[in-house]
Amino acid sequence: MSRQGKRYFKTTGERVQPKLKDRGQKAALCAAAKIVGSGVRSQAPVLAEYAKDFYRWDASSFIKRQHAKGRGFNRAWANALQSMMEHHVFPTFGRMRLEDLNRPMVEDWLVELPLSNQTRNQILYALRKILVEAESEGLILRNPLNHVEPMGKGGRARDVFALDELRRMFPRGQEELLAAWKTLKYAAPLPWPPRESARERPERCNGGTCSPAAGY
Repeated sequence: MSRQGKRYFKTTGERVQPKLKDRGQKAALCAAAKIVGSGVRSQAPVLAEYAKDFYRWDASSFIKRQHAKGRGFNRAWANALQSMMEHHVFPTFGRMRLEDLNRPMVEDWLVELPLSNQTRNQILYALRKILVEAESEGLILRNPLNHVEPMGKGGRARDVFALDELRRMFPRGQEELLAAWKTLKYAAPLPWPPRESARERPERCNGGTCSPAAGY
């Protein structure tokens, strides 16, 4: 700044990387739309479009980056997270734009899921990682799930898988198995019908005394 109070700027002569420039432009557009309220929409995609392959083993740039950094991220965990996104998250939030997701709507939805707290926390982890990436790319100003607390340990009692969960994970047909697991190396059909889980057994009363029915 000069003595007259004027500001002077000098260029470094170095080119701005196109990716960084594009990222800055997207963040600026998103900020302008939210602050000014002009109705201008950012270029953020809908969730299902952005994250369709986020945890897909052979297509995920996120997983490849974790491996390059020496961090463990195995195929079974990737398949589990991809399945959670497809079966739980995308049906509810898949058509929403990334910047429209917010903490209250996700938390309200999460606590109503008929799942164990452990599974709810895994879903929260899966969605939060995706939004971390979106924030890093400048698609959203901030990750709305940064400060969401995980579910406690004392929620719904954890039991063996329910029958409908087993049917989705281990369908009878080979084509369905391939669709669920992507490779028969990690999948094998279950003997059907499987035994009922404790939470699905109807109570049978005999002489006024009721007890869970035995599996078949």
